[in-house]
Amino acid sequence: MSIPYKILVCIKQVPDANAKIYLEKTKPHYDEKTVYVINRYDEYALEEALQLKDKGLTHYIHTISAGPDRIQKALRRSLEMGADEAYHIVTGDDDCAIPYYVAQCITDFAKNEYDIILTGVMSQDAMNQQTGQLIASMLGYNYATGVTGIQTNDDVITVTRELDAQTSMQYALKIPCVIAVQSSSIIPRYPSLSNVLRAKKQHIGMIKPIMSSQVQYHSFYTIPQKTTECEFIQGRTDQKVVELYKILHRNAVV
Repeated sequence: MSIPYKILVCIKQVPDANAKIYLEKTKPHYDEKTVYVINRYDEYALEEALQLKDKGLTHYIHTISAGPDRIQKALRRSLEMGADEAYHIVTGDDDCAIPYYVAQCITDFAKNEYDIILTGVMSQDAMNQQTGQLIASMLGYNYATGVTGIQTNDDVITVTRELDAQTSMQYALKIPCVIAVQSSSIIPRYPSLSNVLRAKKQHIGMIKPIMSSQVQYHSFYTIPQKTTECEFIQGRTDQKVVELYKILHRNAVV
């Protein structure tokens, strides 16, 4: 694989962490005044791509996102941070709920044109942690998840992955590949004034999805009724455990 690399960064716009969520019988929703921002993990992914650009390992970085009109703010922000081009897969609010659909839309756009595709390890709102792996599977790319560091050497990337118990591992990942970034020791940069001015005038490519999402929402929760009923379990600890086990199974919903 020749250098410079062609890099695509997948970003998602998510509600601010302090936003209030409201439940209805069909789906959750946010207040109209909710502030939306770039998913934090995707910011780390974009910063890793920008670090590769700073080292001269890529001539351009493209960003892409799927969703309604409001996500153009997030794409504009990615241009302000240093991305060269941005693309908007135009869908409705409900159409972006399923990771498979988002991954398929991005895969249809990428079509093996990129050497490295970076995503956040998951989104802060849904936390599905599936889109990156699905893109890799659909494209037949090598992939790594939970990445906290990236180093390059010709057509091989060395990634550092975070494991359980605060341990990590390193291994070589051959290009082309998909990398799902969890965090980084490098804080995502603040946009420079020149980039902000450039991004204001820059065109964002509009893409119509090839496939239909066919998303259907059904009631996913029930609100418990208030009652004063209570059952006390008496006896030794081992007896209480046995009795609690019986109660849970007796009232389990199959």
